[in-house]
Amino acid sequence: MLSRIKYVVIIYNLLYWLLGVVILGLSAYLWWCSQDYLNLNEMCRYYVIPLIAMLILGGVMTIMGFIGCCGARRESSCLIRTYFLLCAITC
Repeated sequence: MLSRIKYVVIIYNLLYWLLGVVILGLSAYLWWCSQDYLNLNEMCRYYVIPLIAMLILGGVMTIMGFIGCCGARRESSCLIRTYFLLCAITC
């Protein structure tokens, strides 16, 4: 029974990590592509604020998914506590 829960937690955290990587990659790509437009128009500067928020969100999700997956895989109480602490802080 516990091994099934362990694998469910690992799969959930892998999907969470993958979503974080996708958000991080997409926002980094948009940041890189937007540099030309930011120089052309002053109104485009407001575009940067949500983009920075997406970069931070993607980074936090990637780190949390990695810590949760490693903690569940290794059954490390320190990593699992860190994961739950990060979950409590972000909620």
